Amino acid sequence: MAYTAISPSPCTMKSPADGQALRDKLPGVLPAFSKAADAVGALHYYRLIALDDKQFLFIAEYDGELEAILRAMATKFGPIFDGILSHVDAPPRMPVA
Repeated sequence: MAYTAISPSPCTMKSPADGQALRDKLPGVLPAFSKAADAVGALHYYRLIALDDKQFLFIAEYDGELEAILRAMATKFGPIFDGILSHVDAPPRMPVA
């Protein structure tokens, strides 16, 4: 059974320059993101979307328990999320992992 996790709301960028920096950064991190997703093993689909200069969204489809998936993602995606979240206003505690 697959479930979909969507960030509760888009993350707000610190500034329009951070939004542009994130959009510029995303293509370069996708190979590492794909490798981390493969390592988690339960992610079937994901998107990192820079909506505009002010908002970013993460969407994922996964199998299993949400808490276990989030723990695995924090471990495998930690440095990647740290780089992405450095552009977000009021990010979660970092480093992620």
